[in-house]
Amino acid sequence: MRAGRGGDVRLATLIGRLFESYDEAWSYFLSRETPLEDFWSALPERDGSILAGWLIEAPLHVKDAVDELLARLGEVEGVVAAPKHFLHIWIAGVALDPMPDRVTALVDAAREAWSGQRSFGIALRRANCFHDAAVVEAHTDGVPRLLAALDPDADLRVALPHMTVGYLQSPSVASMRDALEDFRDREFASFNTDTVRLCLIPIARSTFTRPWELAGVHSLLQARG
Repeated sequence: MRAGRGGDVRLATLIGRLFESYDEAWSYFLSRETPLEDFWSALPERDGSILAGWLIEAPLHVKDAVDELLARLGEVEGVVAAPKHFLHIWIAGVALDPMPDRVTALVDAAREAWSGQRSFGIALRRANCFHDAAVVEAHTDGVPRLLAALDPDADLRVALPHMTVGYLQSPSVASMRDALEDFRDREFASFNTDTVRLCLIPIARSTFTRPWELAGVHSLLQARG
């Protein structure tokens, strides 16, 4: 997950400008001279803080496909490699610290918004780097469709589907280039998804990346043909 992309509930002040293409993000990363940003600075300090968000959990073969990349990122000072249980493709954050009745309403709203949405494929390929996170690009038209149906005001120009593999704490850009360039052209894995999950994610600085609580599931219609 990353806060504040394409209509998300925001955790804090947005870090850096939003990119409108994966290639724009990579070009900016290659030309950057200053250290990267601190993802953790956007997280609340208060223990118990929860973000409710819709996501697609990466299946096991996808998690296994990024083992080498996760190991490389784990060697970089200033990077927290995503634990495998936390690997996912983010759709949207929808509420901060929701009460149970609010969670029920969020599930009902998504069920209505996505009533006609069908399952879709996702191709995970090419490592990339945003301002505060190392990611694998998630090539699909399905995630933007879900986001647009859920939030008609979302800016789809900057909704770049991705799977975050490393959360940054201001590492040097040179060390990140060394870690990611070998994976820039890597084809990691592909899968079809027919399920999206509403998860309650502990987002305090002391609890982030701990296992989330499943709060709701929405099943997509089977794709035609």
